[in-house]
Amino acid sequence: LLAGGHFLLVTDAGPLDMLGFIGQHERYEDVANAIVQVKAEDLSVPILGLADLIRVKRALSRDKDLPALRLLESLAERNPSP
Repeated sequence: LLAGGHFLLVTDAGPLDMLGFIGQHERYEDVANAIVQVKAEDLSVPILGLADLIRVKRALSRDKDLPALRLLESLAERNPSP
């Protein structure tokens, strides 16, 4: 991950996508303010917040991201951030 790799792991709970960088080569330090903690049973997992995930996918504007982007935007419309 430190080298900027991308790992798609298969777990008992489903796929886990791990990125060494996102978007235009942003690293964790660049998006640390946008990290939210999600509880998964006894585990707290840091993830990129919805608004910033949408921002990254829009900036990349890859064809493969468009269906996910529409879904994420729909979620954001239904659950606006405070």
